[in-house]
Amino acid sequence: MKSPHLLVALFLSFSLVWAQEPEKKEDPPVDPSPTEETIAALQKVVDGLEQATKDKSDVDILFYTKQVVETFKGGEEKQQNDLIGVLTKNLKSRNEEVRNATLQALSMTDDRALRPLLKELNGREAKDDMTYLSDCIAAVGRLHSEKAVKDLSKLLNHKENRVIAVTIVAFGDYGKADLGVRKNIVDTLLKRYGSVTSPMNKSNPSTSEKERFEALADSFESTLRRLTRQADIKTFDLWDKWYRKDGKKAKEW
Repeated sequence: MKSPHLLVALFLSFSLVWAQEPEKKEDPPVDPSPTEETIAALQKVVDGLEQATKDKSDVDILFYTKQVVETFKGGEEKQQNDLIGVLTKNLKSRNEEVRNATLQALSMTDDRALRPLLKELNGREAKDDMTYLSDCIAAVGRLHSEKAVKDLSKLLNHKENRVIAVTIVAFGDYGKADLGVRKNIVDTLLKRYGSVTSPMNKSNPSTSEKERFEALADSFESTLRRLTRQADIKTFDLWDKWYRKDGKKAKEW
């Protein structure tokens, strides 16, 4: 079994590689109107998942949970609410694979999933298990909800560097959020990046200060690129200069 440290390190390495290029500016996708076919497809998933949950059949729960991404957008509001409700129940599963698949599925729905995800994020299991906490952070980030920015921002002051790093990477999923939301996030990230960088200007920074900078700098850089779509800026000083001079008042990035 892989250690929690290794699992989090692998998550960060894959996330950083994937995030090397800034998000390209695109028009937001327009969700197609539900059809009889898509409504029926989602209902099949809802019914199947409800029965599998009632039967406590992990195999069937996983089977239907993995169909959420393809079917959720094509359903009606009540169906979607029912689905989020049964998925929320499965966050309490004792099966780690079921919990992880459920986190992934909820993160691919919409803002209605934010409440149960934040409850998990702030729950006892996440406090006791850094790997599960990291999975919850990533799931909340994928929702890229403005309502979650405050909760994620608090984690930038976590005592564990790996948790801070996962949080920074999660903010990268806000690359297609409204400009005002991205500006608020960038402002918060730059303040934290500055506090991590400033000890490096001392003649003899402590070991812990060096370790924190080394653990977080790449995550700050990749996420700032994704949020701002500025591919050529590097290091805190240049980011701070750009943001103060141009980025903060810009009408688009």
